[in-house]
Amino acid sequence: SNPPGVLFTANGNNPIIISSGSIEALAGSFSIQANDSITINSALNLANLNANNRTGTFETTTGDITIITGSNISTGNNGNLQFTAGGSIHVSAAVGSAGTGTLTLQAGGAGAINANAGAAFNALTFIQFGGTLALTGNTTLTSGTVFLQNVTGAGLDLTVDGTAQISGNVAVNALSVINNGATKLVGTTPQVTTAGNQNYTGTFSLQGTGVTGTLTSTAGSISFGSSISIGANSLTIASSAGLTIPSTTGGGGSLTINNGAGSVTFNSTV
Repeated sequence: SNPPGVLFTANGNNPIIISSGSIEALAGSFSIQANDSITINSALNLANLNANNRTGTFETTTGDITIITGSNISTGNNGNLQFTAGGSIHVSAAVGSAGTGTLTLQAGGAGAINANAGAAFNALTFIQFGGTLALTGNTTLTSGTVFLQNVTGAGLDLTVDGTAQISGNVAVNALSVINNGATKLVGTTPQVTTAGNQNYTGTFSLQGTGVTGTLTSTAGSISFGSSISIGANSLTIASSAGLTIPSTTGGGGSLTINNGAGSVTFNSTV
């Protein structure tokens, strides 16, 4: 009685609890849907999603999706994972692809994606968060491209091993975009605010036009390992403990520097 492509559904106030690896044997894409909530408390190796970019979907209408500590969920090299909750998504385990797959987490309404202790997010193609990513522990996002709308995590560190595309407000203790991962600010007023350091090892750019970007470190330093491309946009950098800028390119845009006690170092033409 389920719609085509839907493995099983639970209507009314009936949660779905996945406590075994029985769905690992599924040969193709699947969708698990609940009106209430979905809880996963068993590790899942969904290697059969590998072929032809198949997708495993977990979806709730109004409730939360919860991935319990130790319930790591992985796919084959090309497998995709989609978590769509009417409420919030709580992750306390490693989730994602072993290779070129994608990982998408979409929280509904006022819901958030909560990265609790033990959370890890992996996807070579991209990781996309819909809504606010709320950190409760230091978090590393391992991906080709990470799409961040809003991030909160006072006193916590966020590391992006790959490209970071920021369209909202990132407010954490420290932010590092490592291994020459590019950083792209998009949208109208993207902002990064930290107490600690900000470290951008790859290229840094403002994408499109009409972007007003702001980087603020209230007690740390801000450093760039490669070029800053502003275009016809504006970027304000406010650092309290030093600022290193390799080079900048513009296209009628503006760069404003408000530095505190540290030094400002230009390593090339500005």
